[in-house]
Amino acid sequence: MATSPSFPSQFDLLRGVIHTTNLILSSHTRHFLCLAILFLLPFSSLLLTLPSFPLPSAPKSLLRSPLSPPLPYPVYITLFPLLLLSLTSISLSVNHGFFGRPVKLVSTLGSLPLPLLRLLLTFLSSLLLFSALLTLIASLLFLFLRLHTPLLLIYLSFGTVTTVSFVYLVINWSLSGPISILEPSTGFIPLTRSPFLIKGMRLAALSLFIFFTMAISMIIWGFNVDPANSREVFRMVAKMVLGSGMIVVMLLYWSVANVVMYMYCKGLHGELAGEIAEEFASEYVRLPFDDNKVPYVVSVIRE
Repeated sequence: MATSPSFPSQFDLLRGVIHTTNLILSSHTRHFLCLAILFLLPFSSLLLTLPSFPLPSAPKSLLRSPLSPPLPYPVYITLFPLLLLSLTSISLSVNHGFFGRPVKLVSTLGSLPLPLLRLLLTFLSSLLLFSALLTLIASLLFLFLRLHTPLLLIYLSFGTVTTVSFVYLVINWSLSGPISILEPSTGFIPLTRSPFLIKGMRLAALSLFIFFTMAISMIIWGFNVDPANSREVFRMVAKMVLGSGMIVVMLLYWSVANVVMYMYCKGLHGELAGEIAEEFASEYVRLPFDDNKVPYVVSVIRE
């Protein structure tokens, strides 16, 4: 194994991730389109119908009441399993496509149960840790309240600390999903391994997070529909189709890019060459970030 002496900048790494993501999506367009239709399209459609909660200063005619959601609340429970199914199936497909293996829809769907269970347990573990952190922050702010600290300052502090903590954890745990799906680990193990792998690519992960969250949020805000309002059916259907399609593209691209980033992080830590050596017996292998997109070369030569 040979590595170049110059360590790549995070900008070059991000370019490499985007380039490889485009290659994988363009090479297996129909496969990822099927996965998007199965899981991401229903998820996006439900996301656009989430009830808007009225602000005190907003006219009641513009925003819906939280007491009258457009669809029954149990329908929105399906958002969570649809998201987990999409992440699991996309991660498995990207893993096969990255190593040049055949990407087949039936085999991908057949291998979902165990990785899906590991992803679910990892998500619940992260939720438990984040809840514990919120409890700690709330306890500290309650202590400040007992010291007669101004209420506005407490609210601002709680919001700021919570937001910063959330973004910090999201970036450091951004690889926990692919780790739990593609590696035989679950629970707290992927949450501790992810910060180690993401080291050196936190800025790239933060850039992807900011871009996709802002883009998806703007789409939801601009194309939010109310199925209960049937006065303008054509306009509602047009908004639903266009908005859902845009969200599907964003979620698909983000999911694939996150798995590709996981591969890049493993390559930067020297963990990918061994897998390629096992995958290809006596072949010379060039990784996707060899072709002048990222100044970091990992090559495997087996006699």
